[in-house]
Amino acid sequence: MSELRIYLRRDSLRDNDDCNWILRHADGRVAASGNTLTNLPKAQRCHLVLAAELVSIVPARLPDLPLRKLAPLLPGAAEAHSIGEAEQLHVAWLGRDDQGLSWLAVTDQAWLQYTFARLTDKGVCVDAAIPECLLLPNEPKSWSLVRHEDGTLLRVSRIFGLALDQGDPPAGLKLALENEAVLQAGRPERLCLYQGSAMQSADLGHWQAACGLPIESRGAWSWREAVWPDEINLLQGSFRPRNDGTDLKFLLKPAAWGVIALVTIQLVGMAIDLVMLSREQGVLQTEMHQLAERVLPPRAAIVDPVWQVGALLKSLQSASTGLPEGMASLLGLIGKLQPEGSGHELKVVSYEGGRLSLDYAQADKDWLDKFRAALVASGLTAAVAASDGGGSVLTIQLVAASSGTGGAHGR
Repeated sequence: MSELRIYLRRDSLRDNDDCNWILRHADGRVAASGNTLTNLPKAQRCHLVLAAELVSIVPARLPDLPLRKLAPLLPGAAEAHSIGEAEQLHVAWLGRDDQGLSWLAVTDQAWLQYTFARLTDKGVCVDAAIPECLLLPNEPKSWSLVRHEDGTLLRVSRIFGLALDQGDPPAGLKLALENEAVLQAGRPERLCLYQGSAMQSADLGHWQAACGLPIESRGAWSWREAVWPDEINLLQGSFRPRNDGTDLKFLLKPAAWGVIALVTIQLVGMAIDLVMLSREQGVLQTEMHQLAERVLPPRAAIVDPVWQVGALLKSLQSASTGLPEGMASLLGLIGKLQPEGSGHELKVVSYEGGRLSLDYAQADKDWLDKFRAALVASGLTAAVAASDGGGSVLTIQLVAASSGTGGAHGR
């Protein structure tokens, strides 16, 4: 994830938009850098580094409550450490130390509002802000310092740091080593000194003699290369970034797109199902029409093949033939009497007035004679005649339902 990191002083955006920035790729490589906000590059995240003059970090005794309940108390708690009124302050809760003491980052609210407005005009959406001192390394039982031309920065713990004077060593460092609130977490065992924008290196022997602690030189340090601590962010309350995962609109936006995508997928699926169902219904109608043509009498008008075939089936089932199971049993009996052989092709089966007709498109004469003989032997009347289409029609009925011929009629 690319990161645009901007370093801001109090007057960075007042006159000519001069301020330093750097763009880093997700792998840490520097992609671009500059010293003015004109034509800032796009990045996935934007971080603000606030100079020491902009932020004060102060202690406060606060009840052990969730941050949402502590938020209204923060300006009043920070007012005692500031020359401004509570309503003029933007106060961010940094956390509690091991002794339960809270530490607050205090910034001028009007300046922060102006800065956000200017950055928004330039198309920059800020995700996080942090004082420069809290970018310094935080090592166990150590304090980290960086020397700049305009003073020294000190990081005491994970959530506390401050700006010191320009002394060599700073007078404020000795005061910090004697301050009870600063020493809440214990006196450090060593000081880690980094070289910032200061032109001259520190006299380590002089520092060690003045502080009474070992001094370790750690070389050059810059806010540009420092590791960004994601757990610290001054943008709280009304300045909370919209994409920090707690803003309701930001949370609902992907959910809304997800619902739209789901509905779209469902509609497309329904459309596909309807097309396939319509196609299957068309195939079924065609098959039913073909079945009706085979079952219904020749030249019968086919209007509703499903109903017409059903009605014919009911008439066959309900017709009285003298057999226990009606015409259905007669059809079953005829099926059993049909001789083996493949020299026939049944085209139409019709039933009317107790008489069943089997119309064959073509049929072997010997096979028909065997079939008729078997029917007659079973007590049925059977006759074979030529059909209009050049085939043969086998007519079957009970002997009692015949016209009194009492015998079988051959071809």
